[in-house]
Amino acid sequence: MSDDGGRSPSALDTLLGAAPRKRRRHLVATVVLAIAILAAIVLAVRFFAGQESPYLFAPAQIGDLEPKLAERGLVQGSHDLAIYARTSGTIASLAASSNGQVRYGQELARIDSGPLKQLLEADTASLEAAEADLAAQKAIAAQKAELLARFERVWQKSDGRVPARNEMSAARSEALRSRQAELAAEARLRAARLAVEARQEQLSDTVIRAPFSSFLTLQGAEKGQQVREGALLFRLTPEDDTLMITVPWKFAGATAKPGTRAAVRFDDLSGQTFEAKLARIDAGPEGPIGVFVLEDADDRIQPGMEAALEMTLPERRGVLLVPAAALEFSPYRSPQRVRPQIYLLGEDGTPRRVDVTVGASDGSRTEIFSNAVEPGARVIIGMRSAADN
Repeated sequence: MSDDGGRSPSALDTLLGAAPRKRRRHLVATVVLAIAILAAIVLAVRFFAGQESPYLFAPAQIGDLEPKLAERGLVQGSHDLAIYARTSGTIASLAASSNGQVRYGQELARIDSGPLKQLLEADTASLEAAEADLAAQKAIAAQKAELLARFERVWQKSDGRVPARNEMSAARSEALRSRQAELAAEARLRAARLAVEARQEQLSDTVIRAPFSSFLTLQGAEKGQQVREGALLFRLTPEDDTLMITVPWKFAGATAKPGTRAAVRFDDLSGQTFEAKLARIDAGPEGPIGVFVLEDADDRIQPGMEAALEMTLPERRGVLLVPAAALEFSPYRSPQRVRPQIYLLGEDGTPRRVDVTVGASDGSRTEIFSNAVEPGARVIIGMRSAADN
């Protein structure tokens, strides 16, 4: 009788050695299975936790989205007028400040144009010279005309005998030339006067005045600044003008009908919410621009004030979504983004850049358009810290 397992092998088992061999095989199988399960658990944990990668990532998903527009913009008028410099020079004075009210005819700025003054002095000297020249030519023409008249009287009384024909011809030629010189001097004087008037008008352009009562919403120059002719100096909004807010419209594929309402808040009027309606979406130099008209603006709201605008857009269904943080991530310190892009984590653990078109967003998730991004793709959203490892 044996004590192993409380059972005695049969004589045949003992002869063949079957019992000990089964126990060994069972033990080996158990150990191998345990090692395999442990390895699978470790691999699964590493895969899902991403501990082998220094990047944090999340899968791209197909889902529904309720987009929210949250942008900041400036209040402006619908009939703003831009004031440009009509001459080059230095800003000598500024009589008005941004976001202030100005009256018709009020001086806004004065441009000091030293070269214009020098040119006016030169033109004035030319005018004086032209006046003196005309006076001299008039005296000469009068003298020649008087001489010719005396010759003509004598000629008639002498029946053409005196003075001689060559003397008469010379007198007539001198009188004609002097008259022509007088006419030329008169033309030069007129040109000199026009030059002085034009220069004086240019100098008058150095004083910029408000063409109507309005709000000064933009001041594009500072005192002492050099400006060139055509430079933008001011932007004016007429009184009682319809006030608007323009904000970037960054969402490709996100549409909203004109008249859609939005909530508006102003930093200077905390605790109050105003309403605005979408008027249109314009094409801007850096992308589409949403134009909203303020519905209940009062005297406290003036052009130039900064506003925060929020609006919920129509729901988007079955769209490709990534975390909003993915659009901000870059593995490089100073990314130069020509267009929106995300980074996918490749099978070898390295990031792969993908250019995308950005759609709507709710602040945490963003819709993207790209044939290179499939649902389930690992989208990098940041770097893993030491604490995460």
